[in-house]
Amino acid sequence: MKVKERIKKALKVKGIPEEPKSVETVEQEQHDFSFACITCQQDAHYLEDMIASLPKGVELVIVNTIPCKDDEEESIVLRFDGETDGRHTRVADYHYKRWRFDKARNVSIDLCQREWVMWIDSDDRLVPSYHDQLLSITQGVSACVGGVTMGCFGFQPPYEEGKRGAYYATPHLRIFRRSIGAKFRGIVHEQIDAQITEAGFVVVESDVPIIHIGYVTDTKTLLGKMRRNVSLLCQQIATDPDYLTEYYRKALTNNLQTLNELEGLQNGR
Repeated sequence: MKVKERIKKALKVKGIPEEPKSVETVEQEQHDFSFACITCQQDAHYLEDMIASLPKGVELVIVNTIPCKDDEEESIVLRFDGETDGRHTRVADYHYKRWRFDKARNVSIDLCQREWVMWIDSDDRLVPSYHDQLLSITQGVSACVGGVTMGCFGFQPPYEEGKRGAYYATPHLRIFRRSIGAKFRGIVHEQIDAQITEAGFVVVESDVPIIHIGYVTDTKTLLGKMRRNVSLLCQQIATDPDYLTEYYRKALTNNLQTLNELEGLQNGR
């Protein structure tokens, strides 16, 4: 199933039109909160469950990323702008020349219209019992707060017989004020924390969890992700060497270790 059909199914709309189409707003309690998601053909099958895990009354922005053809220029085309299942939803196609996670995320931020933005991937899930707590994070918060860190939890299954899988918990800055104007930076493992603090704002923590299911997959798929990450991390270090140097070198070491382990399994070593 193509990504547009998956988005259509996930949003329960009759179609993603070729031209932007506005739909009459349905009365619903509104929150000053946008969710920004980038997706692609390979990950579109995750979308339906991700969207179902979101609270109502928020704005949802989905950016479908598509590599440009040889004769195409980069472009952003809004395909849908209206109400779906109690959320104001905007869907856009982003045709890119050269892949960068930061640029794709920034495209999604620019399409958001509410003050607080949470970035979320199609293989992330929110826990419904935490919806009220999540939406209350930004209510009455101090004006000096620019971002909120949340814990991302998941499980990486064993890829070798007789070995155990591993649970992980990783802190991510997930929520931030759009009015700050901060943007993501980094070809892969992109970050926005430094841009927020450099603007004079502080970052606080929340105990609202995010469940990540993306590593619960087959060895071949994970191997492809690790090869991509290693390649992009090398580009990041080579082209932007002064930005979060220690962080990116550590990320490269970790991804290389996982890649070598997976390639060893694949080759029977």
